[in-house]
Amino acid sequence: MERGYQKIFWGLIFVTFHLEFGFLKMLPPFIGWMILISGVHEIDSKFQNSSISTESFLRALTYGRILVVLTLIDAMGTLVTGGTMMERPVFLYYPIIVIMFEAITFFFILEGTHKVFSELSFEEKKEETKTKLRTYLVMVLLSTGILTFTLFFNHTVSMVIGVLLGIIAVIYLLVFFSQLKKFWGQDPLVKPIDDGRTVAAS
Repeated sequence: MERGYQKIFWGLIFVTFHLEFGFLKMLPPFIGWMILISGVHEIDSKFQNSSISTESFLRALTYGRILVVLTLIDAMGTLVTGGTMMERPVFLYYPIIVIMFEAITFFFILEGTHKVFSELSFEEKKEETKTKLRTYLVMVLLSTGILTFTLFFNHTVSMVIGVLLGIIAVIYLLVFFSQLKKFWGQDPLVKPIDDGRTVAAS
């Protein structure tokens, strides 16, 4: 579990922050998404032989793979054309589409985390995750709405506000995933999850 959330944390770092040399991106976003979905898969695999539902994590994997494809197409197109593909009218709504898929992916990761804590009877962590999920959704939906408005009306102030909200939402997730990594690193379970049974530390 600790390793899974660690990969999600670093995947999100690489998705959000990357170095650029001219038109060439070092560690382009699709690599970050590959690392992130590897972490989700690792978490999902921990519960394959247990009674805990992994449906949310499986959905996160699906949308994460879509993001790998979308960002890979962007990276390849940028490399071939020698410039950003976002300058072309056909890709005008690409950023909004990516943001929407990102929001859905993280929604299912947080929802899956909430279900895990619920079924393991970690009540405090369950409520904390529910609060984090609601707060993240509010921030990302506001950011998406403002950025969509910006695309139609080319309003600079709105664009700045939308981008800042998006950055805050990412930092919010990074802090929470770091906390989850540390939580599972403390081995809160007395023994491994198997045979449909879970045993929580008292």
